[in-house]
Amino acid sequence: MKNRHNHYPIRKSILVLTTLFLLGGCYAATNIGNKETYYTPNEETLALGKELYTQYCVACHGDEMKGDGPEASLQEKQPADLTAKGVHLTQTSIKGVLDYPHYSHEAIQDKIKYGNEVMPPLKEVLSNADIEAITQYISATIRAGE
Repeated sequence: MKNRHNHYPIRKSILVLTTLFLLGGCYAATNIGNKETYYTPNEETLALGKELYTQYCVACHGDEMKGDGPEASLQEKQPADLTAKGVHLTQTSIKGVLDYPHYSHEAIQDKIKYGNEVMPPLKEVLSNADIEAITQYISATIRAGE
């Protein structure tokens, strides 16, 4: 007599994985390309972002965000050209590619908060609202230049 329950663990695993994938996709869908949340800042936010960018970022990234600020040549590694086109991954649960050729909103915020091998982390210096303002300013400036 055949055992009809041999495939039960496999089916259960597939069901669980499919559910997790769908839930992850729902989370990511709310973050990817959400221009209303990310890319429509008010003038006050942009002004604050510009002020903070000038204070904390322009020395390395430059006025035009091309990584050519006055202190760029002093760095071990060239600061990022924030205007450069390329494929940049978002920080969503599915690690999807944002439908925008520049750094994603999440990637910019992560770099500001946590830094990297040459950029200092600013999460202890700047508030979340300040980091959001800089991110909005960078995104809006890049989009305006296209």
